[in-house]
Amino acid sequence: MKRILLITALLALFCSCQDKFADLQGQVAELENKMDQLTTTLDNAIAKSMTVTVTDVAGGHKLTFSDGTSFVVSNGEKGDPGDPGEPGDDATVDIQETEEAYIIKVGDRTYTIPKTTTFTLILDKDEAYVFGGQTVTVNYTLIGADASTKVFVSAADGVKADIDQEAQKIAITLPETLVTGDYAIVTAVSNDSGQSSSKYIIFTIPDGFAGKGLTGLYATAVGGSGKYYTTKPFPYARGANIQIHIPGATPEMLQNITMYPTLDADNTIDPALPKDFTTPFDMTLHDGLGNYYTQNLSIDTRVATVTKEWETDATAMNLAWFNRMRLAADDKYVYVLDAVINYCEGIRVLDRKTGAFVKTMAAPYPNGYVSLGDINVDDAGNLIVSRYNYAYGCGLLAYYYDESVADPWVCCVYYAEEATPKSLGERVSVCGDVRTQAILYATAPNLNKIYSWNIANGTSYSPVVEDYNGISGTWNNAIVRRPSMAADSPIYVGITMGTESLGFADATALFQEKGTSNEITSANLFARILNYKTFTMNNEEYLAAVFQESWERYSASYLRIFNITDRDRWTMVGGSERYNEDFRIYQYDGLGGINYDQSGGIDIVQDDSATYIYVGSPAKGSGDSVADAANTKVTCFKMVFE
Repeated sequence: MKRILLITALLALFCSCQDKFADLQGQVAELENKMDQLTTTLDNAIAKSMTVTVTDVAGGHKLTFSDGTSFVVSNGEKGDPGDPGEPGDDATVDIQETEEAYIIKVGDRTYTIPKTTTFTLILDKDEAYVFGGQTVTVNYTLIGADASTKVFVSAADGVKADIDQEAQKIAITLPETLVTGDYAIVTAVSNDSGQSSSKYIIFTIPDGFAGKGLTGLYATAVGGSGKYYTTKPFPYARGANIQIHIPGATPEMLQNITMYPTLDADNTIDPALPKDFTTPFDMTLHDGLGNYYTQNLSIDTRVATVTKEWETDATAMNLAWFNRMRLAADDKYVYVLDAVINYCEGIRVLDRKTGAFVKTMAAPYPNGYVSLGDINVDDAGNLIVSRYNYAYGCGLLAYYYDESVADPWVCCVYYAEEATPKSLGERVSVCGDVRTQAILYATAPNLNKIYSWNIANGTSYSPVVEDYNGISGTWNNAIVRRPSMAADSPIYVGITMGTESLGFADATALFQEKGTSNEITSANLFARILNYKTFTMNNEEYLAAVFQESWERYSASYLRIFNITDRDRWTMVGGSERYNEDFRIYQYDGLGGINYDQSGGIDIVQDDSATYIYVGSPAKGSGDSVADAANTKVTCFKMVFE
């Protein structure tokens, strides 16, 4: 038997003065407490049939048990001698090692605990009561490890781990949508010996606690126009900075803000949020588990700034036709459809960043009695060109350009002969990825119906036809767009209406959210909406619309950009307080010349810091072909927050 530690402390009092006597009394009490703790730890180890490993540490020895708990027995330091006092009891810790066990004597009690002899990974916990978004620290101990040993973590979806091999710590970050039973498996592997050891941790949300903390937040301000929202969508990680966007907020507004937080069960904010947000505020949240955490809350006062980046005309684009304009854009290019009724010269390709002409792509259909109506880039970057039913029986076709094959393939087909409405497909939009799952929307003039094709891994033939009841009367034309394939995505309809028998004196343009009463009227969109796109930036939703101010053909085109996040603002009109700050944030009046055929193209491309809006505006009808070519333009606008 090998003795590895012997500590004997004679609990006798040596004192030479009153102060030293008090110090020694405290030391004795501390020693007795340590001995009691060690005894309790060893009793627990015996009761749970644990094994133990004893290792040298600075100033003593560390007992590591197989459940991950540990206890350090310190050697202590030699103090100054004092005068003899009354004799006391011996406090002895004696650790001896055999081949199979450690024999540990504490005072008059003796414990025999088997050795942990194999390659073993020990975690300090096998279950954690947690909330979504929390980071849990797990300490681990390796028994029988060598220099080649590494620790790895595999976990449920969304669970992330950061391992500090030197400190033997793992920081495990849980997803906001944590589910009880999510887990992490920790594995230690020795490359030299080939041995491995694994342990798992189960994460549990306490009963009655959903664990999401702060789940929503918006603000209002005295002098503001409605609700103001966070610059990033929820959920936020615990401790993350949160900003509310109030563009161009005045000092008076910043001093009079009301916050409206949404909290999960058992969560509170204490103290309450202030009114004055002139400076950021550290709010303290209580999560219902006894945990406290702080999140910095501030106001983002930046305003959206829109600038014209470049502009090119028909001559530079090699356009043959000036009276119709449809375009689409992806990360590299802007695609301009050079087509009129029955004829198409191809697709003119421009450099997205400069507007320079790059090349001409062949049209999916040659010149002849076929009309190409629209061009789109879907959510996955696929280019789609549609042929519309200009004459009865011509049908609607949509072609997908695939670089891996010579000719575009058809992803949507609709032949219904006499049942196919005339000009169905002149206005088309695509949401999703036509290679896997997408929806193609189309409308026809003077017919309040929405046609939609679900495209799933191939070609769609049969549309869903839905009567549109959002208006009284009949539209002249409409464009349907869906921002995403998410089940809760809104569907928007841009509508132009007017009565021919009245000389179109009642001409109006509407932008509606399908299935709701939300609409932007001609008070903002004037007589005719030519095209539009919605986009999200800074966690806010925007509408970029191309329109004509007058119903008459002999009028020009304009661009307006609206913040449509708060639906209550849709009724604002020019002259309303904060109209330009909170709703109509930009207008551009220089889009070309006479738009005789009432046509327009628009698309959006975004990067990490900016939104690029590409607008196509035709010019036909002046009687001067040179002037029309110069006024037929594609213009790039850049939107940032400053």
